[in-house]
Amino acid sequence: MAHVLIGSTVNALARTSPVPLLVVKKRVLETEGRAAVPTDLSDSSKPALMVGLRWFGFRRLELFHAFDPPYRGLVDVKAAYDTQFEESAVEKCRAFVRAWQARMLCL
Repeated sequence: MAHVLIGSTVNALARTSPVPLLVVKKRVLETEGRAAVPTDLSDSSKPALMVGLRWFGFRRLELFHAFDPPYRGLVDVKAAYDTQFEESAVEKCRAFVRAWQARMLCL
């Protein structure tokens, strides 16, 4: 299914690439819409954020961080566990962005 959405070549590159891969399907610089930058909050995902910031700026950029709470299947009250894990993930995202905002101000 992924090859239908992004193409078989990009799919193969994404599966085998030893480095992060940025896929741009359309002429994104000509749009007035918003852009999403996926991140796992690691150092290797920071260049993608930098490209997004250069291309779109803070007002048009959205940070996308997906997560799967560990050990969720072992928890009785899943909603409370999910909420706690989500709050932690949101705070980590905010810290990630604050660090890059500070860096951008220094450049």
